[in-house]
Amino acid sequence: GGVGGMVLPIGMQLAVNNTLITDTISSLQNPPSTKSTSQNTHTLSKESSLYASVVHKSFLFYEAQRSGVLPKTNRVKWRGDSGVRDGKDVGLDLTGGYYDAGDHVKFGFPMANTIAVLAWGGVVFQEGYRAAGEMGWLMQAVKWGTDYFIKAHPEPYVFYGQVGNGQADH
Repeated sequence: GGVGGMVLPIGMQLAVNNTLITDTISSLQNPPSTKSTSQNTHTLSKESSLYASVVHKSFLFYEAQRSGVLPKTNRVKWRGDSGVRDGKDVGLDLTGGYYDAGDHVKFGFPMANTIAVLAWGGVVFQEGYRAAGEMGWLMQAVKWGTDYFIKAHPEPYVFYGQVGNGQADH
């Protein structure tokens, strides 16, 4: 499903209702600039630019799955704050994190896998993320998830593994 299973090998295409996700995501934001930045100090080849574009669009997908009060750096303009009362029923702030499968449920364990794979990818492929100018977005994506996990683990032996109704909202 969604965030929980949305780590795709480079070059793989995902289609929903015969529409490529990359086509849909590209309409959300202009492609990344190829201008040099402090993180992107060399010119990318055409093939590398395509990979950089895929990574860029992948992070836009993650941003579209965010729950909670969105940061000012939100690049998915049609998305607004959501789930701002998550956890109130148990006296906690369980806002944040990522929705799963494009719906209204946050499943902690698939999300944990996603965040772990994103973080590990940042370690293993650090040079590629830096060359693509996306390391900052990777760090923000991982932090969005880990900040949520800290909230979901309010005391020893307690972890809120799901927020939302898995039947009605999934």
